[in-house]
Amino acid sequence: TPVSAHLLRAAKAAGVDQAWDVYALTEAFPVSAIEADQKAAWAEPGDIVGAPVPGVTARVDDDGQLCISGPNVASRYLAGSPCAEIPTGDRARLAAGAIVLDGRMKDMFLTDADNVYPGVYEPMLRVPGVAEVLLVGGGADPGNQQPVLVVERAADASEAEVRRRLAPQLERMGRARPVAVVFAEVPRSGRNAKPDRAAAEALAGTLLSR
Repeated sequence: TPVSAHLLRAAKAAGVDQAWDVYALTEAFPVSAIEADQKAAWAEPGDIVGAPVPGVTARVDDDGQLCISGPNVASRYLAGSPCAEIPTGDRARLAAGAIVLDGRMKDMFLTDADNVYPGVYEPMLRVPGVAEVLLVGGGADPGNQQPVLVVERAADASEAEVRRRLAPQLERMGRARPVAVVFAEVPRSGRNAKPDRAAAEALAGTLLSR
């Protein structure tokens, strides 16, 4: 997961001279990088992760997936054939020479026939007081799910304070605006305790069915 602008600002406020978000994959390190002040200045949807580092070529395929190639990018997978580029699994676009991530391809859900990519919106929802946030689809019909926001508050933030800070961001979300905001501990899984989107979707579905 790319580093949020909020976390980078906190690092600089703590006294570090420079704070960078470095976008990388197991198959490629690094892909791109962006400094804290540049990232904080980004006001558009999506998560900007900077320009590709020298030698790395980035393109977006017809499905909106980011593909990369270069001397520091894996040339093949174990027992696989050589490949000219690596599909990242990330939906992205290129803006002014920088990579802007719009979420994982597999995380997309449908609502009212619209594709909703959570990664477009989650970066702008990580306002002060939010420890973690997931936008997921809830409901029994996989072809028409309702957006639900699962918010884990920071220990020192009240629910009312977080709702107030989220309000202007929610207004910008259009059809992806959640029908419900759930304050709960974000489910996590795996040895790295990453947010478990499937478990969060199950939580959202349970709440919507009540």
